[in-house]
Amino acid sequence: SATGNAAMGSNEAEEYYNQKIFRARSEKFIASNKKRSGVASLRSGVQYKIETMGKGPKAVHGDTVACIYKGMYPNGAVFATSRGQVAGLAVDEVVPGLAEVFMTLPAGTRCMAYIPWQHAYGAKGTSSIAPYSALVYDLEIVEVKKGLQGK
Repeated sequence: SATGNAAMGSNEAEEYYNQKIFRARSEKFIASNKKRSGVASLRSGVQYKIETMGKGPKAVHGDTVACIYKGMYPNGAVFATSRGQVAGLAVDEVVPGLAEVFMTLPAGTRCMAYIPWQHAYGAKGTSSIAPYSALVYDLEIVEVKKGLQGK
């Protein structure tokens, strides 16, 4: 019957769409990006490609990283940028994948970082970032400012 509950609820339909479209697209991007020349992968699946390797300190939890960044979707659409200015990002307040990059690469590094959805905003997304979104950051780690619990 037309009134039966065979139809998916709007939340289920949305979740199905998110899984089929956003998640599949993000995972395909990360899988193919991994094969590109110069792309390194961390155990978590977070990837980066070094343009210039820095020689400064690496960040730890509690630190703030002074950086110039542009956050994009894999298609190049920008969702966040420091507009070429140095901005302070707290290691403990950014998505886990970006924090991992900050703690892996030393100050002075210029790189591209590729964050799988599981280490970005996850299955929920945010008001402005779709669920299951892989994220790409064009990143220059200018300086690591040691936090209160830093050495």
